[in-house]
Amino acid sequence: MTVNLCETEPLLVLDAWEAVVDVSYHSPEGKTYLYTWDFSLPEDAGNLAHAGPGWYRTRVQTRGRAEGRRHDSSKEPVEEHSISLWPATGPEPDRVHKMDDAFPARR
Repeated sequence: MTVNLCETEPLLVLDAWEAVVDVSYHSPEGKTYLYTWDFSLPEDAGNLAHAGPGWYRTRVQTRGRAEGRRHDSSKEPVEEHSISLWPATGPEPDRVHKMDDAFPARR
């Protein structure tokens, strides 16, 4: 997993990813942290609400989710995820840019 804290909306790259979705997120206190499945805090992730309190857009990009379901990925992860966050002026509708993987968007 990679996390990118951006000042503005990053370039939209679709070719390398199976799913790309943008959603709005509000951080009223300007404190947002990424936790692992066992609720531990990765040391290198830091505060995701990097511009302080307010609205953010979050882009989640994934690939390899179907492969991950077919294999024991506990020893060697096969899924890849990228999360990008940038400040926003307010909430915006969720936007599905691409959904080519084995888990279609819910309607």
